[in-house]
Parts: sequence; structure tokens; C-alpha cells
Amino acid sequence: RDVLGDTYRHLGQPALSEAQHAAAVRLREAALGPDHPLTLTSVHNLAWACATTGRPAEAVRLLDRAVAGFTALYGPDHPATLRSLDSLAVCYTDLGRHADALRLEEECLAARRRVLPPDHPDIYQGMHNLAASYGALGRHADALRLEEECLTVQRRVLPPDHPDTLASLTNLANSY
Repeated sequence: RDVLGDTYRHLGQPALSEAQHAAAVRLREAALGPDHPLTLTSVHNLAWACATTGRPAEAVRLLDRAVAGFTALYGPDHPATLRSLDSLAVCYTDLGRHADALRLEEECLAARRRVLPPDHPDIYQGMHNLAASYGALGRHADALRLEEECLTVQRRVLPPDHPDTLASLTNLANSY
């Protein structure tokens, strides 16, 4: 169900994506329990689907659950915890809670830089999200610096036509 949900998301069908992720949560809760890592992953995926269907408040509720569950299982610096924390920050941005988003994005990126290899995709995703938070708060120089750093990393590790590299070029152009 999670794979179907991701597929529908990539096909631009957010309502179908959400339905599949909701089914994955129900099935995994019944089979594995509410605190199993796979259940929490499905909760995270459902939250992201809710965010893309215009329900960021529901996404925040689900992400709070995922962050708490992953933190209890793995600790605050585990990649799964940080991924959910980063998604929570994006939802805060969607709700206009820019200061809260910025605080989480800064914490998340600092933790990722401590625990992940320097070229890990989660790091440059976090850089982009933090840059967006800086931009939303009028800190354009900080956003520009981070977008330039992000693109430098991606050009070193990704092909020039990779979708992430192209997205970073767009983000950098917007920062300029």
C-alpha cells in the first residue's frame, strides 16, 4: 500500500496516494502494532500525503506521532527521526509557522551533518528546506548562501541533469 501511495503521489494523484497510505497505516497497525518502525514509516507517508492534499494541520498531528515514535525507538539523531522532523518543519511552513519551521530546520540540518556522510541526500534536502525557511523570514542572504552550498554538493555527487540538481538550480535562481 505504501508503494502504491508513493506511485500515485509521483503520478500527481494525491487523493489516491492518501487513500493507499491510510490503508497501509491501518494494515500495519493491525499486524505490527502502532509503534513498529514500519507502522511509523507508514504514518510519516500518510502525513506527507495529507500535506499534499492541503491538510497540513492533519499532517502535523501525524508527524508529531512519527517523530515521537522514532525518537523513542532510535533516538533524536536517527535518520528516520530526522526525516520526520524535517517533514514536520515543512508542514509548519505550510501553516505559516515560519519561526517554528526555522528552529526545526536548523536543528535537523545540524543533526544530519553530525551523523550522516557529508554528501548524503538528506543533508542537501535539509539545506534546501532551511533555505526556504530563511527566505520566508526575509533572511535572503542566508537562503542564497545555503542554496549555493547545496548546489555545489549536488554537482559533486549527482549528474548535471538529475532532478535534484535541476530543482536546486531553480531554487538558486529564485534566491537570486
